[in-house]
Amino acid sequence: MKNIFFILCLMFCCFCNAQFFTSYKVKTTQNKKERTELLNLVRAQTGDYLFIVNTLNVSKQYAWFQGTQVRRDGKPIETSEYEDCCHTEALLKRSGKTWKVIEFGSNSTDVWWFGLWETYQLPKTFFTE
Repeated sequence: MKNIFFILCLMFCCFCNAQFFTSYKVKTTQNKKERTELLNLVRAQTGDYLFIVNTLNVSKQYAWFQGTQVRRDGKPIETSEYEDCCHTEALLKRSGKTWKVIEFGSNSTDVWWFGLWETYQLPKTFFTE
């Protein structure tokens, strides 16, 4: 009996501490408004590019974006020889009903966002799935 109670308590603690998120990688009627808002905030940091969304995970408080920039006219994006074209990553935070970009990187040659899950106490899977 004690073992069953212990297991139930353990499961309850895991459930309470878990942070759940939803993928907005694909636009749906349910996420269209918020997804567009998030992408527009990231776009404001990069210029007027379209994005191929590789990852867009959204929780109650945070959103993580990874995408590939694409010019609207389809032409190649020109960058310096020191840039790794054409990826963008951004961490956004919700305050009330408003989203704000709090971490941003574009065309970087390193994985600048490594460890953000520790800084913001988010599950590592939030940044990879």
